[in-house]
Amino acid sequence: MFTNDQIGIHNDLGLYGSFAYRIIANDFVFSMGLQAGFNNIRTDFNKLNLKDQSDLLLNGLVQAWNPNFGVGFYLNNDDSFIGLSVPYLINSSALDVEGVLSEAKRYRYYYLYGGTTLLKSNRNFQVKPSALLRFQEGAPITFDVTLAMVMYETLKFGTNYRLNDHLSFLFELELIEQLHLGYAYEYTLSDIAQYSQGTHELMLNFRFKVDRIHGGLKCPAYW
Repeated sequence: MFTNDQIGIHNDLGLYGSFAYRIIANDFVFSMGLQAGFNNIRTDFNKLNLKDQSDLLLNGLVQAWNPNFGVGFYLNNDDSFIGLSVPYLINSSALDVEGVLSEAKRYRYYYLYGGTTLLKSNRNFQVKPSALLRFQEGAPITFDVTLAMVMYETLKFGTNYRLNDHLSFLFELELIEQLHLGYAYEYTLSDIAQYSQGTHELMLNFRFKVDRIHGGLKCPAYW
């Protein structure tokens, strides 16, 4: 997994690899995952345009290399699932240069995720509610609730709500088995709404399947 997040003069580049192991027991599958990698945090103070140069705490480019790792657990059957993960276990400093900005840290957070399938006997129309709880040290608990409808295992539409943050409407279509097209509109409910008219998101998902490696293994959910 490669990520690159840039906000102003700050840039966060991440590179992580992950490994999962599955245990099949009767109708249930228990999966365990491990990821490890690093983040390169860079701040270029030369890009600041200051009216008073005495406001500049540091000069030049400041960067830090932060290794990290995470774990996750996932239990599912054909109809329901539940998962727990801690993507980053180390509370690493965002920047720590001679004590400057050393209090800015990436604090550990936890995800608890679960969902089920209603109307299981009807393969042409199913309802899939799910919920996500997010815990972070030093921050309030947040949660998402999603209600999705699936028709003919091909078309998905529904809504998502995040506490005091946003309301989203989503749509996804399976064009072929390996290719999915999706769209979502997110309406902001927080104080940011006075500056934002919402966001539009487009998704194009192509899945590679190598029979020699996957052995006909199916994804634990339709989507």
